Amino acid sequence: MKAQRFICNKMAGKNVRAVGGINGALGRRLEKAGFGCADKLSCKVKKMTKRNFMRYMLKTAGGNVRHAMDSYVSVTNHCRQVKDCKCGRRR
Repeated sequence: MKAQRFICNKMAGKNVRAVGGINGALGRRLEKAGFGCADKLSCKVKKMTKRNFMRYMLKTAGGNVRHAMDSYVSVTNHCRQVKDCKCGRRR
């Protein structure tokens, strides 16, 4: 449900906690790491492979694999459907 609401609207200005798979505690940790907006997280997803993004999420936010995978899927689906990701291409 949360991921569906996230996909419906533009990503600009959304808090990182709006991303599917990221709850309050993970959101606070990501905000401390400098990822307060979902835009910044989408840039990370676009520039990293799936495996590297999941490792990064586990290390930075301290969540589990399910949270990392849900957030990856949520952001990639949003970028595909809404097409408002303004970052560079994946390496």
